[in-house]
Amino acid sequence: MVDQLSRSSLLITRHNPETHKSILLIAHTSFYQPSEKWEYINSLLIE
Repeated sequence: MVDQLSRSSLLITRHNPETHKSILLIAHTSFYQPSEKWEYINSLLIE
């Protein structure tokens, strides 16, 4: 599953149905590059 967190960052989630474990990847995209520096990505709360 892919969620767009902002204009320049994505959250990609991979879920294993056998073990019920998930892996999260947060990444900047190459589609939008800010003029000065990359925006700060806030911490995620996982429950």
